[in-house]
Amino acid sequence: ARTGQGVAAAPASVTPPQAANEQSYQQWRALLGQLLEQHKRYPPSARRMGQSGVVVLHLRLDAEGALQHCSVQQSSGFKALDQAAEQLLRTVVAALRTQVQPGRTTDLHVPIVYELKEV
Repeated sequence: ARTGQGVAAAPASVTPPQAANEQSYQQWRALLGQLLEQHKRYPPSARRMGQSGVVVLHLRLDAEGALQHCSVQQSSGFKALDQAAEQLLRTVVAALRTQVQPGRTTDLHVPIVYELKEV
């Protein structure tokens, strides 16, 4: 038997841990975006008053998807929209955690757009 031989490379079909984590993270990000759009509700009071804007939320999650921090990074200028965006994000993150986890500690700035459209 020979000595000093290196360990053979893993077969190509095995996904390296970093790639698996990145794939899991990208899946999590995509689903986060989908759920935010599906669950976003325009606050009735803001709609009546013609309020619109973009709320940018800062959130921090652990690798399992537990929300560690959520705050308004940039206000829309309207309290109703800011509060609705923060509640939306908290609800979606909690629901998403039961489906898929980001696989790493994550800091994100998430814009939530509230735009009134003519019909």
